[in-house]
Amino acid sequence: MKERLKILFIFFVSVAIVYGSFLASEKYPKNPSLTTKASFVKSRYIHPDEKVIRVEIKVLDDTTKDHHDIMEVKFNNQQIPLLKADALGRRARKYYQVKPGTYDLEWKVSKSKSTWPRSKSYKKEITLREENKFVYIIIVGENVSVSTS
Repeated sequence: MKERLKILFIFFVSVAIVYGSFLASEKYPKNPSLTTKASFVKSRYIHPDEKVIRVEIKVLDDTTKDHHDIMEVKFNNQQIPLLKADALGRRARKYYQVKPGTYDLEWKVSKSKSTWPRSKSYKKEITLREENKFVYIIIVGENVSVSTS
């Protein structure tokens, strides 16, 4: 009798753990950038002589102002998937490998829930030169900073 109760107890505990993991997977979905199909840029072969610049884009909500959340971000007309903000306001981090040239960075920020206009769009043109190896772009609410190396 004790052994059957022990087996039943282990069975119910394992069912509760599996059910809890399913609930957690729905609440915290996987990174959307990993679940989408690979883009042409990621999967194409880059010749060793071809000049490629690595671009890192970090997206953060402005935590100093209320309702200044980033709604969408596009780099070179490619949407960057945004996650829910954590305690520090981090929304996304994305890497690109691109050739030297000029690229558009566009982002939309919600300004207020009650006053008009409720959101404002921003656009910045980023020029990548041959001598750049790495470009670091940080978007914090309405502001953007670009640093190169």
